[in-house]
Amino acid sequence: MPDKTVDSGGKRYNLHELDGIYTISKDGSRIGSARSEEDALSVIKSDSGGSDVHVGGAPCFPSSAKVLTPNGEWSIVCFSPGDVLLSFDPVQKRLVERVVTKSGKHPRRRIWNVTFRTNRPALRGTRGHTVLSTRGWCPLYRLRSNDFLVGADGGLFEVEKVFPEVQKEHVYSLITAQEHNFVVDGIVVHNFTWLRGSRTLLHRMFLDGLRIANLGGLVPTAS
Repeated sequence: MPDKTVDSGGKRYNLHELDGIYTISKDGSRIGSARSEEDALSVIKSDSGGSDVHVGGAPCFPSSAKVLTPNGEWSIVCFSPGDVLLSFDPVQKRLVERVVTKSGKHPRRRIWNVTFRTNRPALRGTRGHTVLSTRGWCPLYRLRSNDFLVGADGGLFEVEKVFPEVQKEHVYSLITAQEHNFVVDGIVVHNFTWLRGSRTLLHRMFLDGLRIANLGGLVPTAS
């Protein structure tokens, strides 16, 4: 397995696997080892004191990303906890208003570029950011030519190419309540990549309510 970067609690770790042993290092120094990636991530989480663990770097977007809100598109850099954006309800196939519960700015990361066969702008984000496709939720680096991504209105956009760019940029992340997705440059994207299903369930059952209560307890009505 090639080395992975892991972000947790504002700290960056390196995870290397050899013959079934996962070695964890931070700032060039070894801090421990484990016999599974899940156990290794638990070691990292314990060391960092963080509530979230992002494998391969936090799933994020550059400052050029535009996020859909009830009042049109906003730059991703403009969001703060308590702001309202539009999420995609995958059951009812419609947009609903949801609260941003957490936002963040992260160090420079390599940006991946997804181009489409239709005449629409490319989607740019970090390699691990998860997007909604007809194959289900999929990180950018696993997309293939001829995959179809789901748009804000449920429409489909065919992928032409997926490739890493040369430059690195500061990137930004959002966490929302309930559906835990939002719309970036017309494409439905998820908050989480690693352990996406279980983390979404955990947030919906416990953390969403706590964060919303800290923001004043107001939950937008579905649009």
